[in-house]
Amino acid sequence: MSKTVLIATRKPFAPAARERMTEMLEAAGLTVRLLEAYRSPSELDAAMAGVQAVIVRSDAVTAERMAGAPGLRLVVRAGAGFDNVDVAYAQAKGIVVENTPGQNANAVAELALQLMLAGVRPLDGTPGRELRGRTLAVHGFGNIGRIVARLGRSLGMRVKAFDMNVDVRAARECGVELANSVAALYEGADVASLHLPENAGTRGSIGAALLERMAADGVLVNTARAALVNEDDLAALLAARPAFRYATDVAPSAGLAERFPGRVLATPRKQGAQTLEANLNAGLAAARQTIAYFKSGDTTFCVYKLIPPHLKDYTFLAVQLGKLNAVFVPRPDEILFTGYGELNAYREVLAEYVLKGLFTRALGEEGTPHLAVQYARDRGIRIVEREPDDSRGYGNALTIDFVSPGGVNHSSRGRIDEGQLEASRIGEFKARMPLDPALYVLATYKEGPGMADRVGRPLIEAGYNRVRLGAGPSMDNTRAQAYFQVEKGGVDSEAQLRQIEAIAAHMRALPDVHDVKVIDLRG
Repeated sequence: MSKTVLIATRKPFAPAARERMTEMLEAAGLTVRLLEAYRSPSELDAAMAGVQAVIVRSDAVTAERMAGAPGLRLVVRAGAGFDNVDVAYAQAKGIVVENTPGQNANAVAELALQLMLAGVRPLDGTPGRELRGRTLAVHGFGNIGRIVARLGRSLGMRVKAFDMNVDVRAARECGVELANSVAALYEGADVASLHLPENAGTRGSIGAALLERMAADGVLVNTARAALVNEDDLAALLAARPAFRYATDVAPSAGLAERFPGRVLATPRKQGAQTLEANLNAGLAAARQTIAYFKSGDTTFCVYKLIPPHLKDYTFLAVQLGKLNAVFVPRPDEILFTGYGELNAYREVLAEYVLKGLFTRALGEEGTPHLAVQYARDRGIRIVEREPDDSRGYGNALTIDFVSPGGVNHSSRGRIDEGQLEASRIGEFKARMPLDPALYVLATYKEGPGMADRVGRPLIEAGYNRVRLGAGPSMDNTRAQAYFQVEKGGVDSEAQLRQIEAIAAHMRALPDVHDVKVIDLRG
């Protein structure tokens, strides 16, 4: 049976692009359904019913919308950004989400240059300035940032760039200086051009601490996302520096342009990708990728990492190990990751789930591994993937080390045994602690008869039910560690956590107890 592909665009593709996309898809044996310039979200909801793939531009593909299309297998965003798609829901349901990186890059880069020129030389007859000899800071050195850097260099600008994953060779080829920090990037910059994704780590990150480092008559150019800029800080800077300007194609908040006439320059609507060439390139790339997916299962441009269904439970194991290690080292600057057995081939994606566990509280339970990676990069956290020694016979297992800035290292190993997720080692202690979404108390104490019961007695006295109890020795058998999985009926989760923290403080004061940790592995 033919697969149905919906092309849904509130802002339609150019006719030439739409026609070629339709021809390509139909020639590949796919049925094409079109929804253009629609006015109501309900029109998109209705159009998605019964389709196996959807190609969109900036149209919202929500969890509810995907749930209403039970046969949906693929979402392709014709463009680089994909924050209009609920990736967390798609990933949970096995729906592949792809973007078309680089297809709009030249169009956006040229608009960034146009906004730079407008910022330094307004077309109102007043004297302006030249870009030649000035310093351009390119924040984000991906496809767009590299073209912006080349354009700046061609105009005789000094160009410097910063990116957490910078390609040093590409920077060298572009004649770009690499800043060693975000602060150094903005220091003395005459023009700063933003090319960052919007996520929990970047939202509101362009504020006073960076903008005040720029030249007094500097220009901030934003062709990325409005939410990157802390507009309260920007407004304060514009008030304090009469020659500073903000040039953007993402709508600033209401009233900002009116407060600073001629100094907040905004396009009527977002138009970074609005060229005939970009429109055509992105549309054709989306069509090619859709065909490749249905022809051979190609997921090269999937925005999240894929893992085989039979190993899917190990993603949850990785999340729980991330939460566990965060209790011991809450702010690591390095994470060492080893995947044993089949897991070695998927260590990159599993490491992302460890980060999701580490940042669950910061990002919320709906935070995706992709967002967690960006959040980690913005904080300079390094991931080191180690080669496993499978001669140890661990089978499919994960070992995670969190290393603090001071060099403190905490290591845990996890596995799945007959469907049960468990930690088989916690630090220097042998363990078989379940990693269910539950509340645990983990106590370390001097080895001795009856110690586990003595240490756990305050929990029973406080009315907590010990659902599970287990103990294991240290490697040298001088100390022991016991876990208590606890719960209490009639008490909400936050109140339980507060009570357990208070009981743990009492347990730490018991004779021969070295430490007590409260570990919340719930959602």
